[in-house]
Amino acid sequence: MNSTQSISPNIDYSSCLLFDFYTLGLTLSLTSLLGTLGNSLSILTFWPTRNENSTSLLLLTLAMVDIGVLITHTVMISPGAFCKYLGSCMTYMNFTFHWMTAYFWPFGSSFHLASTWLVVLVTFNRFIGVCHPHKFKSWMSVKMMKIQIIIIGAGSFVYNLPRFFDDWVKLSPDGTHFDIYLTKLGSSEVFGYFYNVALYYIVIYVIPFSGLIYMSVCLAKAIKDAKAKRAQMTRAKKDEHDLTLSLVIVVIVYMICQILNPIRRVLFAAIPSSSYRCGNPIIFVTSLGIIINSSINFVIYCIFSPRFRRQLKGKLRNFNAVAPVAPIPNSVATRSTGADA
Repeated sequence: MNSTQSISPNIDYSSCLLFDFYTLGLTLSLTSLLGTLGNSLSILTFWPTRNENSTSLLLLTLAMVDIGVLITHTVMISPGAFCKYLGSCMTYMNFTFHWMTAYFWPFGSSFHLASTWLVVLVTFNRFIGVCHPHKFKSWMSVKMMKIQIIIIGAGSFVYNLPRFFDDWVKLSPDGTHFDIYLTKLGSSEVFGYFYNVALYYIVIYVIPFSGLIYMSVCLAKAIKDAKAKRAQMTRAKKDEHDLTLSLVIVVIVYMICQILNPIRRVLFAAIPSSSYRCGNPIIFVTSLGIIINSSINFVIYCIFSPRFRRQLKGKLRNFNAVAPVAPIPNSVATRSTGADA
């Protein structure tokens, strides 16, 4: 994670701190908080059918992983903006932040990679269900999905293991802060080009994007063909159609948000850091893209999936139900209040 701030010498430093406070601090943290709430409601909705419906299991797992993305990214970015603006929590800035950069950030990268491949797996699940329905029961059973979820989780962590060993922290000679140094692995040009560039783009972008584009085009064609027959569809078929549409929208939003990161790398190389008027808006925009991507799925489900709305409303009604009130001694009458589940 690159969070270096370059400020033009003609700009007031305090105004730049305020810029970071509102962007990297307030905007990212509030978006992350709303996203965590939305993902929590998604988990609540999908939880009851996780062992009967493979799609529910996948969307439940995606919501959990997205919460991990939101927490790790927000914890790494927002506190620094708050601390610098307030001029406090120097212990965090001098010690904790550097340690987290070296040893906590790889967990964020693992969650991000797992989220990417879960989106691919969810899309593949719908692709098989719509385009090859005769294979769905054997290929997309709950048991098979659990195995593939474990493979994605383990693979994401193993892929990011080198990130735990490319940096190390050391106490400064005067003992006032930690310094971050590249290890022998991290300073290797072969490691830098192969792992951080070539392998990174293949695993995060080339393979997932290629598969998602192909499957999304097929699903979009299926949605278009089914639209003319919607009036004759049963409610269950309409729900399946709406779910497919929801996942196509999820993929589109995912690709828009994720493509910002490679664009960021190009902009870093093309635009001198001294040309930024204040702070680093490129970091803010790309970080916001990741946060929005992990926050927006709940909104998409609510807009495009009536079945999800029905299930969510049912769950919320259950939580709002009030148990009967126990009789009060010597009272003439008691009243029980409740709501239908």
